[in-house]
Amino acid sequence: MHCARSSTWRHPRRPAPVRSAADALEVVALAMSRPPRAETIAFVLDADGNGTTVLIVDGTERPDSVIDVVERVAEAAGDAGATGIVVASVRPVAVSDDEAASLADDDIDRWLEASDIALDHGIEFIEWFVVGPNGVTCPRETFGEPPRWSSVGG
Repeated sequence: MHCARSSTWRHPRRPAPVRSAADALEVVALAMSRPPRAETIAFVLDADGNGTTVLIVDGTERPDSVIDVVERVAEAAGDAGATGIVVASVRPVAVSDDEAASLADDDIDRWLEASDIALDHGIEFIEWFVVGPNGVTCPRETFGEPPRWSSVGG
């Protein structure tokens, strides 16, 4: 067997920046397990929307698991110079009394706590997606808080 060196080989290109919810959901869709299972997906971004790592945490069935993930990722990301964090909780089974709902009863409180934790580490909690059996929701929207994507890639 012989391997010839190709003149067309290039260094891998850097992924496109993540500067919107749509961009972030593309990353989440690529990272999610198939079939969906309880997991939390997190990635950090710099001020231009560039990121280098996607973290997938298995075994995050409890709704409060998002707090633990945000705390650990924010601590590491703040030390690494990141400016923002995006998280997605994959919940393939409804977690509230409303079978159609993806959000748990205290997710607004979790949004606020995760935002504070990230801020304590010097980064912004840009978005939290909850991927449920009937689609994607954002606790931030339920709370009525505006999107935070303007802080990325200005």
